[in-house]
Amino acid sequence: MRLKARKPIIVVLALIFLLNFSLYSVDNEQNISGFVVNSPIYSNFDINELDALNIEQQTFNEQLGLIELDSEIDPSTLLLIAISDSNYPITPGDTFRIDYLDGNQEKELVLQVDSEYNVNIPLIGTIDAEDMVLSQLIETIKNNISTYYAFSSPQVSLISIGVFSVKVVGEVMTSSTIAVNGLTRLSEVVKVASAYANTRDVKIIDKYGTIKHYDLYLALKKGEIDQNPLLKAGDTVVLRQADKIVNVYGNIYKPGTFQPKENETLQDILSYYAGGLLSSADLNNILISRYDVETNTYKQIRTNYDSDIKIKNLDKIIIPNIAIVQNSITIEGAIVDVNSNSTTTASLLGMSRGSMIYKFFPGETLNDMLKTISARFTSTSDLAHSYIIRDGKRISVNLLSYLENDIKDDFVLEAGDKLIIPFDQKYVNVQGEVERANAYTYEPNKKVSYYIALAGGKTDDASNKIRITDSNGEQLGTDEYIPSGATIYVEEDKFSTNVATVASIISIIYYSALIINTSLDIFGVN
Repeated sequence: MRLKARKPIIVVLALIFLLNFSLYSVDNEQNISGFVVNSPIYSNFDINELDALNIEQQTFNEQLGLIELDSEIDPSTLLLIAISDSNYPITPGDTFRIDYLDGNQEKELVLQVDSEYNVNIPLIGTIDAEDMVLSQLIETIKNNISTYYAFSSPQVSLISIGVFSVKVVGEVMTSSTIAVNGLTRLSEVVKVASAYANTRDVKIIDKYGTIKHYDLYLALKKGEIDQNPLLKAGDTVVLRQADKIVNVYGNIYKPGTFQPKENETLQDILSYYAGGLLSSADLNNILISRYDVETNTYKQIRTNYDSDIKIKNLDKIIIPNIAIVQNSITIEGAIVDVNSNSTTTASLLGMSRGSMIYKFFPGETLNDMLKTISARFTSTSDLAHSYIIRDGKRISVNLLSYLENDIKDDFVLEAGDKLIIPFDQKYVNVQGEVERANAYTYEPNKKVSYYIALAGGKTDDASNKIRITDSNGEQLGTDEYIPSGATIYVEEDKFSTNVATVASIISIIYYSALIINTSLDIFGVN
């Protein structure tokens, strides 16, 4: 009777252990963990979070990309710049040294350009140097001295450059008188402008009252250097209030504050000023936040890209992202996580095989993706022999040609693609049941035992079965010399592992049964 009472308990216990064993013995594939990178085309901008954005208008300097210098250029450097530029414009205060011969005597003169641009040479006369450049004045001085002193061989040197002041007035934080020199351009004196100053129409009034207009946006953002002139003595720079200031944010290439012309449209602003729309932009749900003077608040206007809506001063244009589902591509091989703090070195453990997930935007191409992930390639990345696995097929891609802008055919990424970046053919991959599965430096005329030793030897679960393939996936013999680019895979000894596991489980069941049997005796269970 006692045995009958014990049987169900022992059977249940045995079933529990056998169930655990069956779950344990399932052959699971090892998942490759990797870091995730999102395509920069994606935007986290939410059109419903306008208030949280706290959009601020850029300053005058930020609109033009002007940078405040920590210190001024020293006079000796400015002098060298002027001397090296034959087109340096003559400036009041410029000082010259003239060396010449008067018969057998060496003579020296020091001349300075006065406030009226005149250069007075004693006993010879006065030169009007206004609108002259350095090379012209030097040649004129030489000719005058040579005419008066025959065979004098005059030499003319610029020894210091003049400094003068200009006024900056109008839409400024404070009206200023600024010390400048003949190398100073308009953009260098307007940093006192307020955030509402006009970047598109800056006036310069010269000493004769002549007014000229300049567009600093074209000068600094579009490279039209004639719109950023050198200043002259007597100039006054006048900044007025901007006609129209517009802030653009969201899914565009160049968000910021712009000053479009009166007749320019929404499309002009988004394409010409903001650099165009990202492919993630929702063209049908553009939001314009417009200031209402009467209520002192902003009202929201929804429009689309093709709209002929008139853009007004202080409008805030927000381009939201379209609702999309993220797809991904797996990238494996000779890549690194640039944010990793790992100190592993190739000399100690070899180059680790990396893996990452790249979430791409619908329609994004391989070339687009490479612009984002190229920093993750290393000197061991064999970019020329990379390939993509798509639907079980291998597609060779020479990533070097992409990075060198020498591609002829690009192709669109598809969900499920796997991009393989092989290690440069100077490494051998050792995987499977070894202590340190990595890629190790290739050594000529070495066999499999050498690389397994580099990997720390086999684990306790390793079998004697070793699979070796070359860089093209062809099987190699275990007694051959290992070529560069080969993969060595030490397989698991599943039989010995399972036998050991079963033996352990049987022992546990046996001793558990004894414990139960003893417990039943103690409590007098029949």
